[in-house]
Amino acid sequence: DSAEYLKLSNTSFSDLNRTPGYPVFLRVVRKIFGPSLEPVLWIQVFLISLVPPLVALFAGLAFSRFPNASYIAGLLSSVSFTGIKLGHMILTEALFVPLVMAALAALYFGTRERKGIFIVLSAALGGLAFLVKPIFLFWWAFIPASVFFFAGQRISIKVLLAAMAIGLAFPLGWSLVNVAKYRVFT
Repeated sequence: DSAEYLKLSNTSFSDLNRTPGYPVFLRVVRKIFGPSLEPVLWIQVFLISLVPPLVALFAGLAFSRFPNASYIAGLLSSVSFTGIKLGHMILTEALFVPLVMAALAALYFGTRERKGIFIVLSAALGGLAFLVKPIFLFWWAFIPASVFFFAGQRISIKVLLAAMAIGLAFPLGWSLVNVAKYRVFT
């Protein structure tokens, strides 16, 4: 996949099978720091280093009665072989995982504290995660289910609709680009 992402970063950013998030990331980093892949890898190491604190934050929010759970979760994620290895390779996961963890933490905090801005932020982060890996396609639908499960009716319907619209805008935007470019709605 690495060769294909590098090729897309120099040409059209996406095709029918690849979303544009990671190729755009590669292109921006290489435009700023030059054609070498070393700055890309260092930025990925930094992004992957954000995962343990985000895991600890999420665990602290989810298991607030057990504060040691956040420390243990953060520590375990910091020594994960997969996490350590991801930062040293040209892979979408180095960008995807921090975005997903930030989206989860924002959603959980927003629903628990009934702060709509964090729910909307979660939708935007989830949309960006989708642009990196399309597996996050249905994040926009997960938001209202989570809000109703965790917060009940205490979140404004306007906030939910805004979050869903923002979350849905990312996959629809990519689909419309594919319709214009390839005449295929993805």
